[in-house]
Amino acid sequence: MSMHLRGRIGTYQVLIPAGSVLDVWTSEKILDEAPTWRGRAVPYVDGRALLGEPAGKQAGALLVYGEAVDDAKLAILGLDEVLGSISVAAEMLQPFPQSLADAHRLFDGIAAMPGMSTKLLRLRSGLDLAARA
Repeated sequence: MSMHLRGRIGTYQVLIPAGSVLDVWTSEKILDEAPTWRGRAVPYVDGRALLGEPAGKQAGALLVYGEAVDDAKLAILGLDEVLGSISVAAEMLQPFPQSLADAHRLFDGIAAMPGMSTKLLRLRSGLDLAARA
């Protein structure tokens, strides 16, 4: 079992490996200026635009995505909301279809969770979101 943050981006629900989440803010925030984290300018990635949904200036939740505080690939990812944390067993994950070329670069699995009608897309660990800002 591995821990993940479960969030919503537009019509999608996503899983973000807990080891890639360095910080989370869950208040409505309008992003008119470059965001900073711990005094460092960090690129912002609108999760809606990333998934082809209509982009917005407000995010219901922001998370700092990266592997370590000094990670050159740090980015702030805008989500519509954080739905909580969830433990995912390896057998619940199916490989992400490689035929979905661009999305395959973002996600590495689809989780079918018991009691949930929607499948959850799992964001890759170590993803360079900063390059997509």
